[in-house]
Amino acid sequence: MNLRHRAARYRAMGLSALMISSALGMVAPLGRVHAGAAQAEDHRIYLPALNRAPLRELRPGGSAFGRISAVAAHGDHALVGEGSHVVAYGVGPDGTPRALGRTEPLDGNVERILWDGGEWAYVVTRAAEARLYPARAPYVASLAVSVLGSARSLPRLQTRNAVVGFADIQVHAGHAYVCGGSGFTVYDLADPTGWRALTTVSLPGGTLASGMFQCRHDGEHTFGVRGDREGNLLRYDVSDPAHPLLLAVDAIAEQLRMNMDDFSISAGQVHSIWCIRPMAGGPQCSYVPSSAAPADLAPRFNFPYAEVPTAPTLQGGMAYVRTHGGPEGAGSLTVVDPRGGGDLPRRSRLRLDFPPVDLAIDAGRAWLVGNRQLQVADISDLDAPRALGRLRRPGGVAAIAAADGLVFVASADQPELHVLRGADAEPAATVTLDGWRSALAIARGAPLVAVVGGSLAVYSADAALRLLGRLNLDQGSSLDPGITVAASETYALRVAAGRAYVVRESWTLADARQGTAMELDIIDLREPSKPELLSRTVLDRSKPQEFGGIAVAGERVFIATGDLGTVVELDLSDPRMPVQLSTHAVEGGLAGGIAAWGHRLLIAAGTAGLRVVDPSDGWRELARLEGIGRVLDVVVDGGMAYGVTGEGRLIVVELRADGSIAPAGDLPLPTGGRRLALDGDRLWVDRGDGGASWFEIGGP
Repeated sequence: MNLRHRAARYRAMGLSALMISSALGMVAPLGRVHAGAAQAEDHRIYLPALNRAPLRELRPGGSAFGRISAVAAHGDHALVGEGSHVVAYGVGPDGTPRALGRTEPLDGNVERILWDGGEWAYVVTRAAEARLYPARAPYVASLAVSVLGSARSLPRLQTRNAVVGFADIQVHAGHAYVCGGSGFTVYDLADPTGWRALTTVSLPGGTLASGMFQCRHDGEHTFGVRGDREGNLLRYDVSDPAHPLLLAVDAIAEQLRMNMDDFSISAGQVHSIWCIRPMAGGPQCSYVPSSAAPADLAPRFNFPYAEVPTAPTLQGGMAYVRTHGGPEGAGSLTVVDPRGGGDLPRRSRLRLDFPPVDLAIDAGRAWLVGNRQLQVADISDLDAPRALGRLRRPGGVAAIAAADGLVFVASADQPELHVLRGADAEPAATVTLDGWRSALAIARGAPLVAVVGGSLAVYSADAALRLLGRLNLDQGSSLDPGITVAASETYALRVAAGRAYVVRESWTLADARQGTAMELDIIDLREPSKPELLSRTVLDRSKPQEFGGIAVAGERVFIATGDLGTVVELDLSDPRMPVQLSTHAVEGGLAGGIAAWGHRLLIAAGTAGLRVVDPSDGWRELARLEGIGRVLDVVVDGGMAYGVTGEGRLIVVELRADGSIAPAGDLPLPTGGRRLALDGDRLWVDRGDGGASWFEIGGP
């Protein structure tokens, strides 16, 4: 749908508004008339004739960062998956990787990159259903392949969803082998953007066992699929890709079959990783270098206790294995010689301070990626690999806030808070937080507030990110010494009019039998160096699986309570003694984000779309917008509102003076969007592991 608004439709109204503003001597933009320069954002005054923002459109901006998840390399170049986009890197003279170009956001988070160094690359993405708290409930996901051109320097998306819905994929010599269902399909890639199916092979025994579906190409003529009902390995001759021939069904030894984690194929032979996981203690893992005599358990290399390896990357006769855990640190690159003696001597080990999730090897270099890092290593000397340069990124998003051209990101991968500058999200500062599961909030002209566990921290909302003050919310207070908040998760956070509003889980020391409850803490921020807890109010004794948001309108605060489908209304005439007035049901089963629109409320009501209510008139519903997907969050910007849906759409809505709303357009968004942060003419979308995407709001 075209997002450009029909300016002619409103030309007469805009002219009238301009005449009124000229008569009043105002120079402020239409629809944003302030009573004074120091007036808070939440207390704007709108003249009746100007109750509409200038007509503006929403344009795709870019994707700034995300969880680093995959890598493919050729020579001095690599393609790296960061969230839902792919970045091309080159190695500088000092060995440090530098970004050369990036794609637009793809349809999901990058899982794998298949690239041989040529013009074309194939990217496997996983489209995850967005939820406000993804870790709390299983999500539906599907794999898809996108095709990139100009892969070496300026990767560009050429085709989306070339193939969708499969379990594993291999690409070799102009053909793709896609495994799923009860077999595999071979595609001809002569036209990389138009895959042509050559043949489909059904495996003996029917549908593959759940969780055991893996397929590998040995780079020559053998294609192996593991996953028939007995968990054995089937090897096919694919020298003629259009006519695969079953060579053998390897009856893998039971001890290996039951504990086989992953495998690779080289010269038709299986190189496997298998782990025994006792009920207590860490796993004991081994590398078995050949399937020549599986019943006899071929000579194997045993990894240190509790160290978990992944499938070996086989190249030049050596096996390169990335590991994580164990007593030697967060991870390593281990080089093993499969041709060694009975104990398969380890050639070398390069220790890493992060767990690598993918590995690519070419031209004497190893590229390793983890949740937040890209590491380049020199492996030209197999007995002494050495680390070269590396990059650190914010990674996945736990929470996001934006103000004055800066974006503040709480990392989902490390207890860190980052401040990034500009559209390309260049790092400006990083601070360490006291724990995980952060929540962030900011308001124009206010400091940045972060809540982690039971600690509230106030930071300067600038590139320096200076710590201004702290408040321990978990301590018993003069308000009620018997109530202590468990160091748990913050469900919602809002900063408005010099105060912070925090909703989180609590429990009562005086009577633990009461169980957990949701509580509202109100903190005075007028002196950022000494934040003061004004009040603590118990909202409900239930624990919602998802939680929505907070809206403040004058002396009222409204709290959306997630999958309970309700909005709690409190009177803040005395912020030290809030009064809970009522609880309102919201049709749709999910009250997501909530935003104040003058004296009205705009509610993201999940599957019920958007709702507009007037709380001052008996909670009267003024308008609703349905059929737009499962709306998770909404923000208001003058006469426009923006909503994000779990199905991957960014919705634009026109807000009319009579309280009605109308769709003004929408944009596709990589799935995973759950929260919005608005900063002037830039709208940020928090997509969890996918990082953050931004959109530009400008004139038509």
